[in-house]
Amino acid sequence: MSNHNDTHSTDNGGAVLDFPEHKSIQTQASEWLAKLDAEQPSKSDLADFKQWVNADSTHRIAFEEMVEFWDEMNILTQAVLPRELLTNELVANELLLEQPSQRRPWYASMQTVMGAALLAIAAVVATITMQLPSTTLYTTGVGEQKTVQLADNSIVQLNTNSRLEVHYSDRTRRLTLSQGEAHFEVAHNPSRPFEVYAGQGLVRAIGTAFTVHIRKIDVEVIVTEGTVELDRASQPNIETNITVDQNANATTAAKPTVKASAGSVLTYDKDLLNDVELMVASQLEKQLSWREGMLVFKGEPLQNVVDEVSRYTNLKIIIPERSAREMKVGGLFKVGDTESLFEALRDGFDIHVKEVSNDVVYLISNENR
Repeated sequence: MSNHNDTHSTDNGGAVLDFPEHKSIQTQASEWLAKLDAEQPSKSDLADFKQWVNADSTHRIAFEEMVEFWDEMNILTQAVLPRELLTNELVANELLLEQPSQRRPWYASMQTVMGAALLAIAAVVATITMQLPSTTLYTTGVGEQKTVQLADNSIVQLNTNSRLEVHYSDRTRRLTLSQGEAHFEVAHNPSRPFEVYAGQGLVRAIGTAFTVHIRKIDVEVIVTEGTVELDRASQPNIETNITVDQNANATTAAKPTVKASAGSVLTYDKDLLNDVELMVASQLEKQLSWREGMLVFKGEPLQNVVDEVSRYTNLKIIIPERSAREMKVGGLFKVGDTESLFEALRDGFDIHVKEVSNDVVYLISNENR
């Protein structure tokens, strides 16, 4: 098939290939298919094609439709057969030397050549397609939890009301957590860093396990295995290392990059990332109990308990009294089971539920009912 691209001469006598913007996507797809139909497309051609086909989803669709069209209409035979017959001595000799009674019909030879050409183009397209980045969105509703296995065999466990975008390419594994909480068990691959973006922070790992939780004003990173690095999302190579005294439970301010090992907790402002706090996790089992479908509280203010429980329900729980909000409570509750919490508060602390509407309740002490 001839290439209908417009050309013009340069001062040095060379020709410049134009792809005018006004050309339709179908025309561009046809021209790219013609370029890839060359005996051996150059690396530059393949790189340019990869950029073009990845620029917009309509480009890939148009190209796939063009390949299918050529296959169905046998248009490739007009361009491919003469070239093959002239350059492939084996095919030429076979056609010339065969006896008339043994010679295959001309259309059979063309079908063979056409099939080979289509296979070659399909191989090029498949190779490039495998290198194109793919994006997948995973979400959970309020009270829902989900575990997914990613393309590289990494495991992600999403907590309630979470949103995670996974963007894999041939060089990087990039994930963006825009809300909620997720635990990552990373498949080891030093050549493809595993990067989780959350707020203004970038958590980077090679083969480890960690949890990222986007809270109201900050982001919490809990490292359960191996080591992770925390960087600025926009400046990923600032190097300011920090060490943690495993015998101390104090916090240390630092600027990115921060390295944290198993048993450590990183906390940073999700909008600024000016200061990063790094401490040893004192209640790691409690903080990760949601992965087992449970919530554990040990002598915490009732307001903190209600804030955590509220993540798993659409019910709005309000504590009007300050004394009740500051009351220390503890217990083990199943995720999403607010009734068990209400029963425990009624039986153990004389705190009762007052229904205000279908989706709003007050927690009040018995003396103020």
